[in-house]
Amino acid sequence: MLRLKKLKVDVAEKGVGKFSEYSGNAIRGAVGRALTRLFCVRGEPLCERGYCPRVNGCVYSTCFKPEAAFPRYCGSPPSPFVVEPFENGGRSFNITLFGYAVERADEFAAAAKTITRLNGAAVEVCAVSQVYDSVWRYGGTPSVSAVELDFVTPALFSKDNFTAEDMTFPFFMDNLLARISGIIDCFEDDPFSIEYGLVCRKPFIRTETDMQEVTIRQRGFDTGGFVGRTRFFGDLAPYMPYIDLGAQVHIGKKSTRGFGKYDLKFLWES
Repeated sequence: MLRLKKLKVDVAEKGVGKFSEYSGNAIRGAVGRALTRLFCVRGEPLCERGYCPRVNGCVYSTCFKPEAAFPRYCGSPPSPFVVEPFENGGRSFNITLFGYAVERADEFAAAAKTITRLNGAAVEVCAVSQVYDSVWRYGGTPSVSAVELDFVTPALFSKDNFTAEDMTFPFFMDNLLARISGIIDCFEDDPFSIEYGLVCRKPFIRTETDMQEVTIRQRGFDTGGFVGRTRFFGDLAPYMPYIDLGAQVHIGKKSTRGFGKYDLKFLWES
């Protein structure tokens, strides 16, 4: 089980801006600064244990910087939210909250309303609204034999020298399940589990990939990733609940910043 809640933030530009579909870093940073201004009792986020007595209760330390609240997590724990940057010249972005972070939606909304700058541009937040409030549970799906994933923001993976040919179904599912399990284990009460047979059957799903490498420059640094379409063919029904959830929680590195977002389309296999 995983609780989800999506907020939509509408902004008006008050100056010359640099909005793009790759503004996730700027949006995440603006949200973090706003949370600090409103809710940090110290006035600066020194969330390491021993520095702040509210490290296990503050919205910043538990949701925005969860490594302070999960010091024993193997590696860096995932954050219980993602941002979805501006798309197609739009002037709104989304914040999707997971697990117990949905209980802090009012605090995220209040913080978003105070944002005044994005990507160096002066902005005014016009409205913050709720898009949906739902609960994901694993359940059977109708027969599905072909799907297409359209990566609308670059997907970044930890594999050295990753190329588009590496995007096989086993590779995709390994990364997706690692992300979903981390989110559920950290931010829900019941631990994540998966049927062993699903792990064994991954190599029998066929993959067609048409992805291209892109380079995004943010704050003077180049970030490489892959956009485009990937299609999977085979007995996909038992995997679809996870793939559908992945469209909401994203996949790969820097997913909290909006990277690894894909749209899902069902196909008729020819």
